[in-house]
Amino acid sequence: MSGQNERYDSGSDTSAEHPISIPSEVPILPLRDTVLFPNSFIPLAVARESSVRLIEEAIASDALVGVFTQREAATEKPAQDDLYPIGTVTRIHKMLKLPDGSLRLIVQG
Repeated sequence: MSGQNERYDSGSDTSAEHPISIPSEVPILPLRDTVLFPNSFIPLAVARESSVRLIEEAIASDALVGVFTQREAATEKPAQDDLYPIGTVTRIHKMLKLPDGSLRLIVQG
């Protein structure tokens, strides 16, 4: 990478008048100490290598992502049992990739 920050903007219409179709399976992004509610926007910092890959793949395929909060923030590789059972489907609206490889996102539940 050239040291420049990479940016992504979905350009999506966020209007509730345009419902989205939710696939039967979506990739899961575990969140630490954060809860995303439906129809809300939040900024996220993503640094875990597996999560960065998940986000990059979701952006490349314009996929929705499921977000679930981890029961324990210290868990590095959370399994399904390490996540709360209720999550939110989210769309990634903006992404900034920093020189250290971490991501900053704006997502909407």
